[in-house]
Amino acid sequence: MDLSTEQVHWLGGAFFTATALLLLLRRTAVLHWRWLDFLLPLLFVGYGLESAADVWLHGSAVPQNYAGEARQHLMQGSAMMIAGVVQGLIEWGKLKNRWWQLAVPVALAFTGA
Repeated sequence: MDLSTEQVHWLGGAFFTATALLLLLRRTAVLHWRWLDFLLPLLFVGYGLESAADVWLHGSAVPQNYAGEARQHLMQGSAMMIAGVVQGLIEWGKLKNRWWQLAVPVALAFTGA
């Protein structure tokens, strides 16, 4: 697609914004589609996979001194994947303890979002 780094980040932000809007509409009973509850876990897992694979996606176009950013993307992606899996298990009813609800806020705080 030949997007710049800034464009990729804007695109990612648009996905997060659209997901937040859809979840707000679901929680306020405007939309009644059950599958929307699984949108956040899917977004987090997808974002985590993309962040973890960032180095390989760049291929030979990896910028100079990219090791620090690659490490950051790997840690960020791992935190988001874990949060996505936990949130998905909560939505499926497998994790019932209320403390599991902290997975997403902790992951977001860890990633600096």
